[in-house]
Amino acid sequence: MDKIRASVDGICAWSKFLLVVDLQLTVLNDQKVLFKFREGSMEQYLQTPRMISQILDLDASLPPDFFSTAEFSDLLVWLWTAKDKDGALWSIKKSSEILSQGCPIIDLMLTTVEGKDGKEGLLLHLASRPRRYIDAVVESIVERAKLVQDNADSQHPEQVMMFLLGLFEIALALRTNTWVQHGLSASHYLARFSSALEEVTRSLFKIQSKLPTKLLIHKGIFTLAVLANHDHRRSLLDWRDLLAGKLLLTLGRVLVVPVSEPNDDRMPFTRQGAHEASDDLLQTIAARIAFPSVLSRLALGLPNNELASIPINKDTENLWKVINAAKENLRIYRFLKETNTSYLCDYPKVRPLLFFFHIYQYGSDLERP
Repeated sequence: MDKIRASVDGICAWSKFLLVVDLQLTVLNDQKVLFKFREGSMEQYLQTPRMISQILDLDASLPPDFFSTAEFSDLLVWLWTAKDKDGALWSIKKSSEILSQGCPIIDLMLTTVEGKDGKEGLLLHLASRPRRYIDAVVESIVERAKLVQDNADSQHPEQVMMFLLGLFEIALALRTNTWVQHGLSASHYLARFSSALEEVTRSLFKIQSKLPTKLLIHKGIFTLAVLANHDHRRSLLDWRDLLAGKLLLTLGRVLVVPVSEPNDDRMPFTRQGAHEASDDLLQTIAARIAFPSVLSRLALGLPNNELASIPINKDTENLWKVINAAKENLRIYRFLKETNTSYLCDYPKVRPLLFFFHIYQYGSDLERP
């Protein structure tokens, strides 16, 4: 272990160098680095993160040594962002294989950001790099979310769901970097994340999954809510994107499915805890749908033909209260917009709104915005 520990920077630097040579490096304008695809190179490209992951698993003392070196972070970001000559991410070239068998680059990135040392080391590395370097990281996150959307109906929805949840965790970890946060928000990534989750959810419920499906979907929903609340200055805009991506529809789908799966120790909550958290989330959403900036795109996330499939019962009662309130708000919002009428919110710290929050009643303990 001592020899490995003493050679960490060399292992990472040489791994990147050998990949660059094998992929036939092409430099354009001394800024943009692209790679020509060569038969057989893909396996070596994917084998590198597998090798690093295996080394990290050899001993518990090794990860901190890797995470603290700039060479490791440089290799990780390079693997995450490398593109071919056509501008496509190398890591998703064999999308069917990656989504069915797992992506070693996602796994290595998750291993890094899930630990304190790895997350801090990667964020420190990003903070020292130029803006375009960080933009490439953000773009790669969004591209992978698009990959999930394009393959939501694949034959392996369980693996696709795990891939998507991994993306959520990576975005959550990296958003503490200001430029990553700005880049993600500017790309409206939450709308794409939310839409991808809804599409994968639909596919998951078509099969007999061995995974705790409902808990996984709940985990995805709650992670998205945390992401939307991450920056209070952009919270309303992020919630707008999130709700436009059919978050309410996803929540409705998971609430109406009969519970037939056991609790899972790997999940941060139980079935009962997930149900209670859903009610809390609905109260948060109810407070957000009073704002015109959210309402302006909310209709995209409330397709009537799909909402009709969600029955009204004790499990979905609170959900339907929010849906009906949202529809009523939309009706009033459109009327006031057409008639050029506006009102002021009765809460002095909130900017002018188009209507009062009390046009609907979600619950007596719900605070006004």
